[in-house]
Amino acid sequence: MVFTVLLAIASALVFGGVMLYRTLFMHEQLGTLSSAGNDEVLSRLLEISDYSRSGARMSSAKGVVIHEVASPGTSAMEQRNYYNSLGTTKANHMSSHFIVDLDGKIVQCIPVNEQALANGARNADTLAIEFCYPSEGKEPSGETYSALVKLTATLVNRFGLTADQIYRHSDISSHSEIVCPTYFQDESLWQSFLGEVM
Repeated sequence: MVFTVLLAIASALVFGGVMLYRTLFMHEQLGTLSSAGNDEVLSRLLEISDYSRSGARMSSAKGVVIHEVASPGTSAMEQRNYYNSLGTTKANHMSSHFIVDLDGKIVQCIPVNEQALANGARNADTLAIEFCYPSEGKEPSGETYSALVKLTATLVNRFGLTADQIYRHSDISSHSEIVCPTYFQDESLWQSFLGEVM
């Protein structure tokens, strides 16, 4: 009887230790974030595919690149599911690490220790964040903007980045016709965003 009780206590301690380990360390090992500021980050990692998540490693991020999604009204999960479908459709090569939804929810698609297919020649050393927007003007909602600031600040702090290591997609693209994100092409809006992040 005593042996059974001791075995039950030992099992409970081992289980508790495993759960504590997962809580404290698994997000770090998997390259996922559990939160950005006080916002939860939903981990919805893409399946491994040469078309969206190759699994190529990134040793440490040297920058964060801000993008907009392609179409107004697209939700973060719709964008994430499109990326995930590319392994089957082979329609494109693209993805991003994070997508900020219309209501400010954050979805993580790629671990921060892996490369996304968003930043061209800078895929190997930068993280990609996309944001959703409700209408043709491509202006993020207040909730989206706030979550974008907090997520960017979280990544800046985690990787020890500076304001000049936060980029617009158009800042790093080799294609001069890229105008992304449209909303932040206004330099005063971009500088205001950088100020809030830092």
